[in-house]
Amino acid sequence: MFKKARRKAREVRFFLAHLQRDGLPPEEVEFYWHALLNGGKTATFALRAEVGKKAYGPVFSTWHNSLDPANRDLFDLLHGVRDVEVHEKGGPEVLSKMEARSEWRQWPSDPTTMAVYANYLAMGMLEPVVTVSVATYQFQINETKTKEVKELFGRVAAGGAISITDACSQYADLLESLIDTFVKAFPMPSGAGGAGTLGRIDA
Repeated sequence: MFKKARRKAREVRFFLAHLQRDGLPPEEVEFYWHALLNGGKTATFALRAEVGKKAYGPVFSTWHNSLDPANRDLFDLLHGVRDVEVHEKGGPEVLSKMEARSEWRQWPSDPTTMAVYANYLAMGMLEPVVTVSVATYQFQINETKTKEVKELFGRVAAGGAISITDACSQYADLLESLIDTFVKAFPMPSGAGGAGTLGRIDA
């Protein structure tokens, strides 16, 4: 059961992995982000289609109400952002900023160069860790016709922008938790084959 929803959860992880790569231009970030949100929304549609609207509502509500307020707001916000993007003229704005990050130096592959490199490190002429600047991406919502989305953004962002990769990573976990809840609520009939629980879905 829930084959399509599981596949869509894997799709969310796939786009998340792309979003977490360094050096993406802003437009590609926007493409992957919107694709991820569409995959997540489709997963919930697939759950509802498989069990029916009447059975879907109570199970979803139980799961949704079990979340702490921060996770509940984030899940609802990203679903709302997807709807704003699809149904409204405007949409969320993607922002980029440069952040400093510490990384271990890359060792040269040539043996001769590696020996010189190691010697410089030993003499303190090179630091083993370097600081690099990387672009990170956030989103904000300035205008939307949907009052609920505006209020959710205000609560989740607390007056600032929201990290796209952090929010989407958390969203992927929540989506898998939702599917797990449906798997447990509608177990496979005995002898039907297939896994009884979803477990982790990693791209």
